[in-house]
Amino acid sequence: MPPTPTIDRTMQPFPGVKLHHRLGVGAFGEVWEGSYESGRRVALKFMGGKNGVVSQELKTIQALQRITHPHLLPTYQVCSIPKYIVIIMELADGNLLELCQVFKDEYGTGIPAELLGIYMAQVASALDHLNSRKHRFDHRTVGFVHRDIKPSNILLSGEQAKLCDFGFCTPIHANYQICHASGTPDFSPPEFYSNQITPNSDQYSFAVTYYYLRTGELPFPAVTKASFSHPSERKSPNLGGVSAVEAKILERALNPQPQHRWASCTELMQQIFTGLGMTYPTITENDATTMATPVESM
Repeated sequence: MPPTPTIDRTMQPFPGVKLHHRLGVGAFGEVWEGSYESGRRVALKFMGGKNGVVSQELKTIQALQRITHPHLLPTYQVCSIPKYIVIIMELADGNLLELCQVFKDEYGTGIPAELLGIYMAQVASALDHLNSRKHRFDHRTVGFVHRDIKPSNILLSGEQAKLCDFGFCTPIHANYQICHASGTPDFSPPEFYSNQITPNSDQYSFAVTYYYLRTGELPFPAVTKASFSHPSERKSPNLGGVSAVEAKILERALNPQPQHRWASCTELMQQIFTGLGMTYPTITENDATTMATPVESM
């Protein structure tokens, strides 16, 4: 995707929304902090794209706006302006990549299993809800594959972890589906390199994310180019940075054959908690639904 123009803080993509300062810039857009006239602070993501691409992405994001879960970052408003899709979201306190760096700087380790496990169990619940084939899209019942699970896409809001950044999210209605490769290569499953997605693709990225946050390292050699040009075959993962119990469980999640992975991310995390002798946290899912109408504008 070609570079997009820099966002100007004087822009007003939504009536009554004011931009304050840029929070980050990526290959596919910018994130800004802003606020409503009421004073409520929010995050705004500007996603660049061509008109045809924007139309399809906007349709998908609007569908995702109707899916709610306590550990999916809420989307308040979505619109299309020239050259951008603009998404207004809850403003979080930080992300797990930043927390991992704090532990590395202070203690020389990744995030302890006791703390990371709670956050990842929350995300597992949200991801399983997203992946499950029970959402309506284009007159079909589908699941949604996130396609970009990584530490920086797990935000922290108080004591809650919330999955965010649904720009690559894709509806899936079969066990295998052709889809153009995108996402973050270091965290992507081998099927992405063959332009395929499966209902279990996110689990592979979830497992790589868990290992990275526990150790500060990837279980594979880093991809030298930020693309999907290298072969889909990877060496066996090096999981020596975690306990033998965790390594055995993660090894199954990192199986190159999606059908041989765990049945769900929640099952993966339950296995880790059981293996480490920890009590699985209570995950509130009472408001995990697919809404009949979009989230009300604020």
